[in-house]
Amino acid sequence: MTANSYLGPRLVVTPNVGNAVAVQVAVPNPSRTNLYVFNPGVNVIWVAPVLDATGPGNPTVAVAGGNGSVPIQPLQGFMFPGFTNGMSAIASAGATNILTVWEYYQ
Repeated sequence: MTANSYLGPRLVVTPNVGNAVAVQVAVPNPSRTNLYVFNPGVNVIWVAPVLDATGPGNPTVAVAGGNGSVPIQPLQGFMFPGFTNGMSAIASAGATNILTVWEYYQ
């Protein structure tokens, strides 16, 4: 294996994502090179990086239709290249939506 080979992906978690409160679906990981999320369900799931943009103790979270949140449409996925932050998610509807999250390493 060469230094430029990519290992993975590794399944991080398959969380249930509801529409009432955002849940953390990935923790920060400085060793990660990419993060891929896939929505196998029927409802849109919004994801957002967990950043402390407003000061200590005030992390941002996913909000359906909110600034900084990315919609993952049903049966679609999105690769976040170079993403080492944590990530949260919230669904547009329903209480038990599945979201698959995969980490990639170099």
